[in-house]
Amino acid sequence: MGKFRGWHIVAGFAAMLLTAVLGTAMGLSNTAAFMASCVAFVAVSKGLESHFARRRREAASRQLEQSQSRTSMEDR
Repeated sequence: MGKFRGWHIVAGFAAMLLTAVLGTAMGLSNTAAFMASCVAFVAVSKGLESHFARRRREAASRQLEQSQSRTSMEDR
């Protein structure tokens, strides 16, 4: 089983639920609470997706540098 790569979706869904609860508690109409929830979902999921992609890219870069340094050490 591979690594789960949908954490940004899970976090977006949690933000959506929290925003819906808060919007309803503030007295927003159902439509306004739903629209605010959708905005929160997109903002959180896209933000985390960007963050995770940056971390993956940096890790891949470090791994490539390490493999290149090992290869250059073996050539000597």
